Amino acid sequence: MSRYEDHESLKARTLHIKGVLPKDRTGEALERHLNYILKQRSFGMQEPGKVNSILVIPDMTKQLYLEASIRDLKDLNMLMTVQDPSCLDCFIPRKFRNPEIY
Repeated sequence: MSRYEDHESLKARTLHIKGVLPKDRTGEALERHLNYILKQRSFGMQEPGKVNSILVIPDMTKQLYLEASIRDLKDLNMLMTVQDPSCLDCFIPRKFRNPEIY
């Protein structure tokens, strides 16, 4: 078999499942469930199909969105602190803010 045929054969036998339970991070429960379904649908075959491997990839889109919004808020905070004087500058007279007096 050529590399292209191997790849096409693998694609034909690959499932993409969305929404795996958070408790099943290794995919063992999903593998057991899929093997159970394959065993039920074997229709009297001597060797029913089985799951070779499971790869669980976490969904990082929400985390990436939160990190981007946190970065934007930090940038906005830095801009605001640079533009506005601090509260201490408003309440303490300028002559008392000079360190040479002390």
